[in-house]
Amino acid sequence: MKDDEKCYELPIGRGLVTIVDSGDYEKCSNLKLGSKWDSKKKCFYATAWFRGGKCGHKIPLARVILGLDMFDLREVDHIDNKNTLDNRHSNLRVGTTSQNQANAVRRVDNTSGFNGVYWNKKRKRWVALIRVKGRRYGLGGFVTPQDAHVAYCKAAVKHFGEFARFE
Repeated sequence: MKDDEKCYELPIGRGLVTIVDSGDYEKCSNLKLGSKWDSKKKCFYATAWFRGGKCGHKIPLARVILGLDMFDLREVDHIDNKNTLDNRHSNLRVGTTSQNQANAVRRVDNTSGFNGVYWNKKRKRWVALIRVKGRRYGLGGFVTPQDAHVAYCKAAVKHFGEFARFE
């Protein structure tokens, strides 16, 4: 998207709006839009309602914008995953489940302050681990959480590239 290209806000209920590019405005404004609360990620997503046969279904608006139907196994990732109502092309990308999870925000129960780092009581060490394609890989034990974080960051860049999140 060009910096000078217009974007539009569309109401999606509950007093919320989603942001779309000017090129997607007409397509999106003709849809029945809504919002969905994701209790795991603690955020709202914009949805579009489609009727098919005797019943209808909701799919994320981001999938509509990127042209992915509900049977496409790829996932849409919001680059700025703290603003999931921003559905402009500059904030959306297609990736795998593993890549999408690599860009997840830090868990609420995280005590180290870093993704992929936790305190191991038995070893009395900070441990770094990374999950790639559903498998967990230990990256070692460390004296400080900062050292474990450095190990996690190196592995995240290697495995996830642009999808890696370090916060």
